[in-house]
Amino acid sequence: MQHLFCVLVVFIFIIGCGQGENSTSPSNKKSGGAKKSTKKQASFRPPVQVEVGKIREKHLKVKVDIVGTTTALRKAVLSAAIAGEIVKINLQEGMTVTKGQPLVQIDTYSWKAKVAEKKAECLRWEAEIEKLKNGYIEQEIKRAAAVLQEKEAALKRLEAEKNRQQDLLKQNGIARSEWDAARFSFDEMAAQVEQARAELKKMKDGSRFEDIKIASAHLKTMQAQLRQAEDSLNNTTIKAPFSGMISKKYVELGEWISSGTQIADLVDLSQVRVQVSIPEKYISLVRLKMKAKVKMDAFPGWETWGTVSAIIPRTEGLARNFPVELIIDNPKGNIYEGMFCRVEGVLREEAGVLLVHRDAFIHQQGKISLARITKERSVETIEIVTGVREGEWFEIVSSSSPLKKDDIVVVTNNNNVYPGAKVIITKGL
Repeated sequence: MQHLFCVLVVFIFIIGCGQGENSTSPSNKKSGGAKKSTKKQASFRPPVQVEVGKIREKHLKVKVDIVGTTTALRKAVLSAAIAGEIVKINLQEGMTVTKGQPLVQIDTYSWKAKVAEKKAECLRWEAEIEKLKNGYIEQEIKRAAAVLQEKEAALKRLEAEKNRQQDLLKQNGIARSEWDAARFSFDEMAAQVEQARAELKKMKDGSRFEDIKIASAHLKTMQAQLRQAEDSLNNTTIKAPFSGMISKKYVELGEWISSGTQIADLVDLSQVRVQVSIPEKYISLVRLKMKAKVKMDAFPGWETWGTVSAIIPRTEGLARNFPVELIIDNPKGNIYEGMFCRVEGVLREEAGVLLVHRDAFIHQQGKISLARITKERSVETIEIVTGVREGEWFEIVSSSSPLKKDDIVVVTNNNNVYPGAKVIITKGL
């Protein structure tokens, strides 16, 4: 019946074209008649034969089933902070250790001596500051006064000798060098007298603020050096920074090590990270704290739940996959680094999602449209935005006009339909 209808339409079209040619005979050559004929031809288009499909409604569940690898929750490369000889070691690969447990002991002799030296320096400067604050005792002041008197008496004697030598020089009774020696001795003693006077005045007046400040600065320097020496002494014992397992040992008893030498690798396996790669099309659905089921070939029949702890914002090569990490508990401590595992997760679950087959897509200027068939068997073009893909079917995220389940859309000959076009459905209903 449909083929008969098509033949009838084509026949009517041919007759119409013939009548149009007769109406433009040589006897009717006016331009108005020609334009009217052209308009009549353009306004008539035959129906387009198409195949159609329907929009589906589905309970959508986006799942991933990917492989991953385990890594330790925490890792640390234990290194020496100071140089020295290893005199004691408590370290074996595979050994379980607790936080703060001593693992390696470096010789302490030189560092203990350094600490004692800096402590003595601190005590000396503390005493000096105390002395400056309390002032000089009376005996020291008397002793300084006696020194001054002695030097002043010596100065008077030298002054008298200088004057005598000067008189002799004028009478040419002595050589010039003898006069110079007497004058030099007098000047030297005069300087000593001035210094003794200043020292006595300082004792009587008390210490100046600047002296106490300088001594305090020396004390702070010594205290800082003492703390540094004490830290170095503490660093002679290398301890576990957290509880875990020794995965690699690098040193032996009796070795001389320098600062920065690797001692051991420590891993925390109380929990384990599972590293997976999520395809780009799914990464927008991954959220922190999402749950996923984790299985391991090493433990047949065993499974646990992991929690997404990190989404790494970079792709892995040309594959456009994004690294994602999950955390799983490891109460028995039998899940080690580098173990193979499988991760199953539901990234999204939603009821009443509309899906359309990819054959219905009309691509124009970077956008996607559908040709929906109306009750009058004419075409209505609707622009859509797609989401998740399931095989050949795509989620309809949004549309320029409302769409619903069982709406009929063109799936073949899409590029030949246009808004308002009449169609002949050859397949699909």
